[in-house]
Amino acid sequence: DACYSGVYMENFNADTSLHPSRFVSLSDPLRSCKMSSKYLDECYMLAPIYFLNQRKDDFAGALRWCDTTPIIYQQKCFEGVGSQTARRYFTKPKEVEKICMSQGKQKTASCIHGMIKWYKEYDMTTKHAAKVCDVLEPANRQACEM
Repeated sequence: DACYSGVYMENFNADTSLHPSRFVSLSDPLRSCKMSSKYLDECYMLAPIYFLNQRKDDFAGALRWCDTTPIIYQQKCFEGVGSQTARRYFTKPKEVEKICMSQGKQKTASCIHGMIKWYKEYDMTTKHAAKVCDVLEPANRQACEM
């Protein structure tokens, strides 16, 4: 899975002017995710990277954009927004939580789960993620257990 994630990550992070990816475009940012693959969960989880790079960290917009993805992958997309938001607001988990909560309850749990997943992957332990979970609103702490 890590190899496929890396391929998707490279494509979504490609510089559109210096080194554009032929698998992603402004007119069809999800082109990579439309190809036949058993790794589409990873694709839709990483797709928000491209959206956020092109739209100057419009996190609420990214959560709305995930609504345009196939319904079976929307939760992965919301997780991806949570992960990317945590990456950009590393020291501000309450800000990430606020962004995750900004587009309704349906998106909140997956977005927060993505945030927690990012913290776990960042330091390869659950220690930092547990501290983050402790500062979340009680209603959002369930997402830490997903």
